[in-house]
Amino acid sequence: MMIFILLSLLAGVLGQISPNLSFSPEDIERGFRALDSNIDGSLEPNEVFVLYDSIDIDGDGFVSMEEFTRFLPSGYPPKEVQGMFKYCDKLDGTNDDRIGRTNINSLFEILDTDDSGEVSLAEFLKNMPLIVSGMLEEVQP
Repeated sequence: MMIFILLSLLAGVLGQISPNLSFSPEDIERGFRALDSNIDGSLEPNEVFVLYDSIDIDGDGFVSMEEFTRFLPSGYPPKEVQGMFKYCDKLDGTNDDRIGRTNINSLFEILDTDDSGEVSLAEFLKNMPLIVSGMLEEVQP
């Protein structure tokens, strides 16, 4: 299922961030394959930004909570949606209730541990659980 986060946009791609839902390497790989639009086995920033731009409905360069919520499948618990959004919002060092392109760059840097400018499936499998864990921390009371 392709949803984002962006990356939840990357975690959204997984659609599996709740501790009550399954979160398996297969789910992570499915999310990776959904984002790898040119099917070359790695994610480049432009592939992630294409998705980001489709979420930014009003084209202002930022994803609001409303835009983020519209992009997710219906039925996501509001608390989890807020946790995903908060995590992504804070990646640029601010808490301004919007996810900018810099936030996506920060998320990409977390995933691209070898600084190659691309995220391999191995990097995605290794690092996506760290991102999901950070999102879950935002959900906790």
